[in-house]
Amino acid sequence: MNIMQEFFRDTNSILKALYKRTKPIDHPGLKGQDREFFIREFLERFFPRKYIVGSGKILDIKGDTSQQADIIIYNESMPVFDYGSTKYFLHDGVLAHIEVKSSLNSSTLEKALDVTKSIKKLNKRESLASYSVPGSLGFKKSTGEIFSCLFAYEGLLKGQTFKSKVLKYYEDESSINNYVDMICVLDRYSSFIMEVDQKPEDLFFLETGEDGLMFFFLFLFEAIYEKWQSIPSMDSYLDIEKLLHKAI
Repeated sequence: MNIMQEFFRDTNSILKALYKRTKPIDHPGLKGQDREFFIREFLERFFPRKYIVGSGKILDIKGDTSQQADIIIYNESMPVFDYGSTKYFLHDGVLAHIEVKSSLNSSTLEKALDVTKSIKKLNKRESLASYSVPGSLGFKKSTGEIFSCLFAYEGLLKGQTFKSKVLKYYEDESSINNYVDMICVLDRYSSFIMEVDQKPEDLFFLETGEDGLMFFFLFLFEAIYEKWQSIPSMDSYLDIEKLLHKAI
């Protein structure tokens, strides 16, 4: 085992211990906030300061917004529109999204997928670079797409049941681009779409065990790096060309 693999396995154990420590908390909202904080803290300590890790809604070029998202990884050079209780992040600056669930069951899976779908359906500039993971592991590629994934501490759904639930959720979805990019259940399994031209039933499922966090981070890092290299634009959101045409 190399140093990086050992690091992720140790962190995996730490996250499990922190998760168990919050079980006595009676208030579901506070318990959920704490568990989101554990993942956010891990990301903030791991990534450079050029990224913002926050929560809020994502705003696209047509003024449409996503549902409230648990964790948004954002380019620090882009503005955040802060209304106090809600923050709006521009689509171009969002590098990745993570929805965090304590336990993955039929209900929490559907709620999390609702959030990821609301992000996937946002309008994007087609000039943005697509993302892909080089090597033998790769996930779907789509121009200007936000990598949107689900992280859960526990999974009450067994492998085949889990896969069938995901496919059932997307049975009326015409575009695989609107699928969640990755689902990771700590110490259990990971699942992801490998290529954009695959069929939905080809949803890739992997029993990752204690290496789940490592796979999760690998895919997250590659997606963030690829999206970060694209050039954000504020003009698209403000419709500058239309305003300039009105100039006398």
